[in-house]
Amino acid sequence: MLNSSSPWRGQSSQTPLQQLWDHLLLHHRPLVSSPFFPLLLAFSSYVFFSVPFAVMDVVGDRLPYFYQFKIQPSRKPTLKMMCKSFMTALFNHVFFVLPAVVVGAFVLPSPVLPQDAPTLYDVCVDGLASLLLFDTQYYLWHFIHHKNPQLYKWIHAVHHEYMSPFSWSTEQLSVPEL
Repeated sequence: MLNSSSPWRGQSSQTPLQQLWDHLLLHHRPLVSSPFFPLLLAFSSYVFFSVPFAVMDVVGDRLPYFYQFKIQPSRKPTLKMMCKSFMTALFNHVFFVLPAVVVGAFVLPSPVLPQDAPTLYDVCVDGLASLLLFDTQYYLWHFIHHKNPQLYKWIHAVHHEYMSPFSWSTEQLSVPEL
């Protein structure tokens, strides 16, 4: 069991998260309190974590160890397909998500950042809960779109434009799916 003085649960000013949080508040408060920060963080994380898989898709069978885990090894994405999917994601974020954030910045109150950082335990539990909630809702959304022919045809078919799954195709979405 975790005791209350551990960095997992306790609110000690000496925890690494508190030190990082203090640094962010002192040196980068305008950035982390900006309404654009979540958008920037989400898209840059998406790019950062997708690049290794995009590289593996491009080099493909030259990496036999990794390639053995590919879901459909006979279907190979092309660089053109990958570029189009990435550009679709970038376009959607610039012309639809960003304007929504701008509108939200005028409508919603500015966030008040707490002085105390969350504990490592809270970050892990809340992060896991967020991932599970997002994956569940995305699964249900996806399932409903596949079961309803009209939703599939008019909204979801863009996501399945390519028969070869690859890292960038996750964001190959129509505007209503954003």
